Amino acid sequence: MNKAEQLASYDDLQKLLDANQYLITVAELQGLLMGFYSAGLELDDHSWKKHLMKQLAVSELQPEFVAIQLTEINKALVSMISSEIFGLELLIPDDESPTTTRGEALGYWCQGFLLGYMQVTENKEETDEDVADALEDLEEISNIDLDSIGNTEEDEKSLFEITEHIKVTAQLIHSVNGQAPVDTDETIH
Repeated sequence: MNKAEQLASYDDLQKLLDANQYLITVAELQGLLMGFYSAGLELDDHSWKKHLMKQLAVSELQPEFVAIQLTEINKALVSMISSEIFGLELLIPDDESPTTTRGEALGYWCQGFLLGYMQVTENKEETDEDVADALEDLEEISNIDLDSIGNTEEDEKSLFEITEHIKVTAQLIHSVNGQAPVDTDETIH
């Protein structure tokens, strides 16, 4: 079982955010966190909360049970990106959800990533050409045309391909600018 499967469902997490007036989707939230880490925020740095609060325009993450869920989302993400094999699973609605709902979530994930990345890098121009291209790809996906998404097998295939492209793009950006996991193995070889 991966870390994403241990979290509450996307719908339950979204209801929790909505009920507590957090104006963000779960997908955008995970994208935002991934953007922080891909911009160089250290994986064991707790300033992700400060950055998140700034983005949400709140002074603290309240109520406590919401803060706990946000921490769990962050822990799951850090676990995914710090494993030996980069295993990012996007927090988006499940495959049973309408394609437009999933497409919209992918757009929000990319939008969150870009906001988080720009916040940590202080909107500095990207000097690595591959990263600049990858950021442009995410920007294009963030503007996904929901009217062009139907419910055909071809649309399902396209969404799958977009999802995989987002994962690879996030991995590329993180591999260039993100911090490597801290090696806690103190074995001398």
